[in-house]
Formats: sequence, C-alpha cells, structure tokens
Amino acid sequence: MGNGEAPARQNILRFGEFELDLSRQTLSRRGTRLKLQKQPCQILALLIQRAPKVVSRDEIRQQVWGNEAYIDVERSIYFCIRHIRGVLLDNAATPRFIETLPREGYRFIAALEGIVPEERSDHSSVSPAREEITDVAVRPSRHRWAIVSIALAAMLILAAVAFWIPRRDVQVRVSGISPVTSYPGDEREPSLSPDGRQVAFSWNGEDAQRHIYVKLLGEERPLRLTQSPADDSFPAWSPDGKQIAFMRRRTDSESEIMLIPSIGGPERILRRVQVGHFVSGSGRMMAWSADGKWLCFTSELGPSSRHALFLLSLDSGSVRPLFARSSSPEGDSSPAFSPDGRWLAFARYSSPFNSKIFVQRVTTKLEPVGEPQLVLNTSGNSTTPVWLSDSKRILFLDHGGERIMQAQIGGAAKLVYIASGDLGGLTLDGLGSRLIASRRLDDNDIWTLPLNGLRVAGEAKRLVYSTASESQPRFSPDGRLLAFGSNRSGASEVWLADSDGQNPRQLTHIGAYIAGYPRWSPDSTFLVFHARRPDEAQVYAIRVQDGVTHQITRERPGFTRPIFSFNGKAICMTETRPEGPMVSQVSAAGGTPQPLWSGCCAEEAPGRGLLLYGKFEQPGIYGRSLSGDALKNAEIRLVKDAMPLDGGFEPVDDGIYYIGYTPTGQPRAFRFYSFASGQSLDIAPTPPNYGGDLAVTPDRRRLAYTTEARGNQDLIQLDLN
Repeated sequence: MGNGEAPARQNILRFGEFELDLSRQTLSRRGTRLKLQKQPCQILALLIQRAPKVVSRDEIRQQVWGNEAYIDVERSIYFCIRHIRGVLLDNAATPRFIETLPREGYRFIAALEGIVPEERSDHSSVSPAREEITDVAVRPSRHRWAIVSIALAAMLILAAVAFWIPRRDVQVRVSGISPVTSYPGDEREPSLSPDGRQVAFSWNGEDAQRHIYVKLLGEERPLRLTQSPADDSFPAWSPDGKQIAFMRRRTDSESEIMLIPSIGGPERILRRVQVGHFVSGSGRMMAWSADGKWLCFTSELGPSSRHALFLLSLDSGSVRPLFARSSSPEGDSSPAFSPDGRWLAFARYSSPFNSKIFVQRVTTKLEPVGEPQLVLNTSGNSTTPVWLSDSKRILFLDHGGERIMQAQIGGAAKLVYIASGDLGGLTLDGLGSRLIASRRLDDNDIWTLPLNGLRVAGEAKRLVYSTASESQPRFSPDGRLLAFGSNRSGASEVWLADSDGQNPRQLTHIGAYIAGYPRWSPDSTFLVFHARRPDEAQVYAIRVQDGVTHQITRERPGFTRPIFSFNGKAICMTETRPEGPMVSQVSAAGGTPQPLWSGCCAEEAPGRGLLLYGKFEQPGIYGRSLSGDALKNAEIRLVKDAMPLDGGFEPVDDGIYYIGYTPTGQPRAFRFYSFASGQSLDIAPTPPNYGGDLAVTPDRRRLAYTTEARGNQDLIQLDLN
C-alpha cells in the first residue's frame, strides 16, 4: 500500500455502527451521512482523541471556541453534547459512547477501530497535510531543504497577511455581561445616549400601557418621559443628546412619530405613519442622520401593505422615500446611519421573519449611490444593525436574536456572541465599548388533557418539557409516537417521544433556522415538515426508522405547513406568495407543486374527500370537496371562531377539534365541530398561557397543546474589546 493512503486511513475512526472522518469532519451510520454541526463534530473528535481521559468543559471551550466569541459555556456545551447523543442514539443515563462526570467533564468510553491521529499540544486533529510533511521529513536532505524553503515563504506570506488583516477588520469580542434592568414586565428597544451614559427604552411595567423611560447607567430608578394612554415604543436618541424620537401606536396600523426632550417636557407630533405588525419585530423603526437633520423611518408604501424607508426633514417637515424603487416583497426596516454619515445599514424582508442585512452608500443629501450591498453569511432572520466608530463595520442580530454578528462593508459576517435567550434591539455607545440589548428566556411546554368522549376526564399534565421550548405536537396514526418541534439541541429541529412523552430523541439534524410543524404519513413511517435553510421555507420528508431525509419542494417563494393526504400519495401545503398564501399540492414523491386556491394550513378530513383550510387574517375553518374538479367546487365555511394559523385544529372522521377564539382574537376554549349537526360545543377552557397548537390521540382519549412561559424582557450590557 502506498504512503499516500495512510493519512486518509488514519483519519477514519469506527465505533459501534458509526464512522467519523476527522479530515472531512463528517459522521456516518452504516454508510448514511448524518447531520452533525461543526461544533458538536469538533467536540466528538476531541473526546475521541483524548479517550479514555476526561475532557473538562474549559478544555472543550478553548479547543472549539477559543476566544473568538463570548458564550454561555454551560448552555452551549450542554446543547452540543445533547446534539451528539441524539445523533449517536446515546443515552446519558446508560451511555454507550459519552459519559458525563459531574463537575469534571465528559469522557468517550466506546471501543475504537482504526488509528487515532497523534495528539498535538492543542489536542486538535492532525491534518493530512501535516502527516505528509512529517513523512517527507525523513527523505534526503535536498527535499528537506525544499520543504523548509516553502515553509519559510509561506510563513512570510502569512505574516504579511496577519499584519494587514487586523487593520482592515478587527474582530470585536464580548468580554463581559451585566444586567441593566430587572423590572417586572418587558423592558425593550434600548437606545444609548451619544455619551453612552444613559439608555432610553420602552417599558410596560407600571400600568397596562408601554411608555418611554430614560435610565442613567449604574442607577436603579428610571425617569418616565411619556404619559399617553397609547403604546409608546422604539425610542431613538438624537446625535446631540437633547431629544428622543419615538413611535406612538394609535391603532393596529396607525402610528405617530413623536419628539420629546430627553429630560422630559412637551411632546410634538412629527409625522403620522402606517406600520404593520410584522416589522415591529425588526428591533428598530427609525434612525437619526449623523448631522441630526433627518429621521429615517419605516412606513407602509401606499395601500400595498409593503413597507419602505422614508426620510423626514426636521427643518422643513418634508418627507421623501429613500429608494425610488425596491424589489423587496415585504419591505425595509431597522435603519442605522454610520457615524460619518456616508452609509446606511438596514434589514430587507422577503417575507415575515425572513430578513437580510444590506448596506447602502449615500451622498451628503442622503441619496443612494449604486445598489445596496448584501451582507453574506447570515441565517435569514437578521435585524438591528449598529455601526462601530470607524464607519466601516457593523454589528447586528442574527438567527432570530440568538447571535451577534460582525461584518465589514463588502465582507461576510463573522460570529461575535452566542446568546442564552433571544436578544433584541441592539444599541452601541459612541466609543464602541458597550452594547445594550433586551434579552428574554422563553420556555414553552407541551401539555395533555385526558378526555372521555367530548368531556374532560381529569387534570391537565405536562407531557413534554425541558428548559428549552417544545411545541407543534402531533401523534402518530398508530398511536405509538409523538412528533414535536424543539430547540433543546441548540437549533430548531423535529423530535420524537413515546406517546406518553417519555424517551424524547432528536429526529432531524437539518441545521435550519426553523424546522418544524411535523405531520405523519397514514402508515406512521414518514413525517413531513418545513424548514428554512436559511431563506425561503421548503418541505422535507423524513423516514422515521433511519432518519433518511428527502427534500420535496425547491421552488420559490417557498412552502410551509405540509401534511399528507388521507391516502398518503400527495402532500398539501401553504405556498407563501407575496400577494397572499395559497393552498398547494405536490406528489409525495416530489415534482412540481400545483396551486389550488387562496388559503393556508390545509388538512384533509379523514374519509370525507374534504379539504379543510384557513385564510390569512380571516377567522374560520373553510372546506372544499375534492371530488371531480376541486377548483370548481364551492367553498363552504364550517367554523367561524377558529384561527388555523396557530395550528389549532385537527379533523377526525366525524368532526373537527379546534381552538375557539373570542371576537377580539383571544383563545377561549377547546371545541369540537360535528359534521353531522353542523354545530360546535365546548370541551374545556383554554389555559391562560395557551401557546398555540392542538393534537388528539388516535383513540381520542387525550388532547395535547402548547403552553407559553414567556420570560420577561430585561436589558443587559455587553462589554466589548
């Protein structure tokens, strides 16, 4: 055997039915490639290389993350170990591969086949390139001198690169975290004063309304600035520190841009605007220009419901759109001007909760120069950019607030910080030494309610729960398993448990920004679900027995909420069109999706040839017969008080279990609609913390749903260096 084959062989390790390729950082099971993310794969390799020694958490942090990001070590390592165990089908109580030693660390305990590469001082794997150089080093002298010359040249090049790169893009690091507020209720949308000594924010803790407050950092009591009975939010401090602009919401769509002195005093209305709910999650609604003469704000563009960025002159009150035209289906929000006034960063939405960060060069008159530049290497839900003092780099939130990223103009984003809990509303002081953000830790659980017919037969109990969030339950048709969505592995994935909630295990390892809404095939062998990786959502099918995953749809603009037809031959789903959602259908084997009609969240009523669905922003459950040409069949409204967007209905052979809502949109009761009588009746009131979803066991003796334990939002400070 030639020498060239040895390095590849030495980097393949086998244990049990698994094979780890250290060179490619891939894991396989009986020849099938498994989805193992980068950090868990590095931890698994480290544990194997150190076996049978114990590897401490501090060693894991140093080897995997180093000093590149400030992370919650315990939480991040815990998620990675859970991810590894899920892929290896391992159990912490009776481990086959990874043993936990409390207060010490982790140890790999399985027998290994193959040769573990020699350990370096930093315990990382030896690359094939290093092994080849080691082999060449025993050759005659002239070859050794050639290698040395090449190595010296490479070192000089690397030294030159190392000299210049830090001057172009110095990576920011988080060196510490401390609380800023801990009041009851939600404190959010922070804005630091130009001198970095005060923070303005909105808070709803003193009465039922949200007001604007200012707090001196280091002091406990805030100063309340606004007293209106309407909700005030999104404060933005003027560059001279004398004024604060904010948004006052009058109705669901009508708001006002207000101005108030930063020490309190009389308010004045600057502009009435139209703002939809989806951009309210963008973290920022307006930004001051560097010279303090303009406000850039978000508002709807005419009757289209699409949002755009506008410029408001503080001197004349005139308003003009920032861009003459925009290709964004949903619109732009979250603006931020660079300190030198030459650039604007903002979030552009292709659909709700699907946004990218762009940077736009502007003139001294704030007119765009060229086209906006997309920031690469983001998840697809990026918001709230802030500029560093050099006007060349930005920080922003990514992955729904789970990460803080840094990017240079014209460059790709890099990780700065992994959050424990969702962050929102970044703001940065003028020196670039501290960030303020809101943080919330949510904990959603799945509960079950025993039934006797259409009556409650006992008290509700928790079915699936952890310190992470679980939701979207669905029982398998054979009654053996429960599928649900969870982020307990550190990413949104589909999980399985026994129907009684025991033995939870991760099924998908798709690594998407969102993966969930699982639905079973009639024979309980497959699940379909949708995932966003990272842009538009697409539909996937996974075989439950071995985890083999197949992508069903690929077309834009994407598909959500898939479900098998009653015969298992087709998949119905929601097509996310800009003009509104459509009910679509595709063969379970794949192919071109066929749009059916306007609607969403479709499900087939078992044995009735009736497709049920909801409508966007309209209450009710609708239906169409699938006999003949379904497109020509009349639409009927079966239920008036349901809102299927929350996943709150499941059809059975004689009716529909669903969540009934009040006219004001509040969940009221678990209900059952009878096909025979055409009437609905209450089963039980929904709990006060009902969080969506509804599922029923095949024997109809248990009902499952999600409760929402939303943690309060507090402000935290992240120190930078």
